[in-house]
Order: sequence, then structure tokens, then C-alpha cells
Amino acid sequence: MFKRALPKKPATRKVKVSFNGETLSAYYAVTDSRTSDEKWLNQKNGRLSGPVIVFFQGHAQRPADIFPFTAELSFRCTSGVVISPVCDTPYGADKKWRGDAGKTVILMEVVRHALQELGVDFDAYAPRCDLPIALDGRIATPGVRALNAVSAGAAALGWSHGCSLARRFASAYPSLVTDFAQMCPSGYVNWGNMALAGPARLLVRFLTECLNISMRATFSHPVKATLSGLNVMKGNTIDTINAVSSLIDGNKHPMKLLRNMRDLKECAIYLDSYDAPMAHVKNAVIIFGEHDSLFNLMKISGVKRRSEIGQKEIDRFWATYYPDIDVDSSNVRVMVADGDHIAPYVHHTLYPELVLKGLGLYHDENATPVRPAVVTRRPRVKRSRQMTRKTA
Repeated sequence: MFKRALPKKPATRKVKVSFNGETLSAYYAVTDSRTSDEKWLNQKNGRLSGPVIVFFQGHAQRPADIFPFTAELSFRCTSGVVISPVCDTPYGADKKWRGDAGKTVILMEVVRHALQELGVDFDAYAPRCDLPIALDGRIATPGVRALNAVSAGAAALGWSHGCSLARRFASAYPSLVTDFAQMCPSGYVNWGNMALAGPARLLVRFLTECLNISMRATFSHPVKATLSGLNVMKGNTIDTINAVSSLIDGNKHPMKLLRNMRDLKECAIYLDSYDAPMAHVKNAVIIFGEHDSLFNLMKISGVKRRSEIGQKEIDRFWATYYPDIDVDSSNVRVMVADGDHIAPYVHHTLYPELVLKGLGLYHDENATPVRPAVVTRRPRVKRSRQMTRKTA
């Protein structure tokens, strides 16, 4: 196997996007851990060694935030390539493509744009909508692959609000994304009326979790807790500033200035297979932080302690949120691991390991990785209680 080195922090790139009657900004970072020999072999075979990991950041985070996690993810995944795309909250002329629905279209083209710089393109996906989209003035061609490009599949991974985006992304491109993972995920709580009460309740719970993190972080990870908070403030500020210029250049709906509120609403939306069908998914890993008071598996399962989650709760989880996935013939896992809502940042070696081993995409330098088709037993994972759906 190839001996990789941990990658250096990549530059964040910016592109101007024209979509749905407005102009907005998108950003991306490419983390590539492949060795020169790997790249040569990929070119020779015409395909990457595994799917590209498309990592959807948490609410208002920037592409290169929590880089220690992204670096480990790239270093350990079979393809060696991680793309982290972010864009302003869409608020264009057609209401159907505002918010996260619009992001699934925009971010797909941003990811393809980033991959084409590496000479890579996705080999199987159908465009999400018929509206034209341009990046830096160039019309995207969703149905046309780059000439002589190395082929690749995609795996969708999200953190916090990015988990809702990851699910929408996986659902929107079923022929491309069959590997799916979430960490400290949104989308599993019904917060109430979405006009105001639901987002308000989520915001209060988020602020409570920030307080909990601050208290726990005082003696454990104060720097990472502070940086996470600052990143959220920075991301919201950038989106608000960009909303002003977008209002001038494109769709002039006055509510665009409050599109941050639309983004918060998207984070509060309850998602199930009616809104985001997932029948095509073959490998799924859902990880909740044990001390995450915002999105907590114990709370949604109706138990008080981590140790009380058994097979009954696991079965009910999949039946409730993913009734269209055939759990008996798929590799699906839900687990509780150490940490709070910023656990992927704090435990930046544990979470990539849980995700990649769960999906069968772990790059082991001492052995050829084998992707399991069906989980038949409960694997032992250090410092986590892992719960696996039993098979017949």
C-alpha cells in the first residue's frame, strides 16, 4: 500500500455563482493526500481508488474550518480526496430552489469544478434541475463529463447542519452517492412550527449547547471551543454582507437580507424518507455525541443513558427515519461516541476512523481494504459504544 503523509492545510477558493436569477458566492477547499504513485495509478486505471468524500461543514462554518478532522479524513480514506464546499444561502426568484434545495444544485457544480482541477469527474449522476448555473461566468454542463477525466464516485458526509445537506445531496443524486454518513446530526428532531417557533427553539437549544461546551471545554479544549464559536460568527457575517451585494445584482426580494434566518430554518427541518428518499443507500453511518445536548440519540430514543440503547432502539431508529432502506441487505450503523456537538473537531482522529471503517472506506497502509456488504456482528471500536443493525 502507498505510504501517505498528512496533508497541509489547503487554500480556500472562491467562485461567483449565477443561479436562479441571483449571484452569490461559493467557497471550497480540496484536501488531497494521494502520493504521486497513487495519482499515477489512478490515471492508469482511469478511476480513483474509492469515492471522493464530499464533506458538508456545520452551520456557518467555512471550508477549511476544523482542518485537523479533514486532514485525517483525507489521509485515511481510500480515495485520499476530500472536497469541502460551502455557499451563501440561496434566495433566488424561484422559491423551490431557495435554501438547502438550491444548495444541493450549487454545491454539486462547485464540487465538480473543484474535481476538474484535479483531472477528476463524477461518472454517474443526473442533473438536479433544469435551471442554468454558471461559475465565474462559465455555464456549467451537468450532463457532460470532462475529457480524459479520471472517474470517481461520491460519499456524502455531514456535521451538524451539514448532515441535513449531506442527506439531501445523497437523495438528490442516487446514481452517484450510495455511501452516506452523519456526525452530531440535524434532521431528527421535530422543533415545531417552522415559521418561527421551531427555529427559535433550535436557537435556544444551540445556545444552551454552547454554554455546555464552554463549561466542559474550560479544562479540556478551550481553544477549539472558542474557534468553533468564532467560525460560526464569521460565517454568518460573511453571508449577511454578501446578501447586500446579491440584493443589488440579482433577485431583489427584501427578505434576502434575512437569509441567515432561512438557513437556521433549514437546520430545524425534520427529515425522513418522504422528504429525502434514501432507498439507494448501501452504506450508512450515523454518529451522535454522547454529551451533545442539541442532537442526542438518547433523547430521541426515549432513554436516559447511553447504556440503555439496545437493539430495540436501533430498529426503531431505522424504521422511523429511514423506512425505505433495506437494513437487512445494507451496511447501516448508528452509534454513540465520545464528545459534544463539536466532537469531530475535538476527537479529530476518532470520528474519521468511525466513519470510514463503518462505510468500508478506510485506507489501511498494511492491508488491502475490504468493503463489507452486510454487517454481521458488532465491531469493537475504541472509546465508543457502537450499535450495528443485526442481519438475518
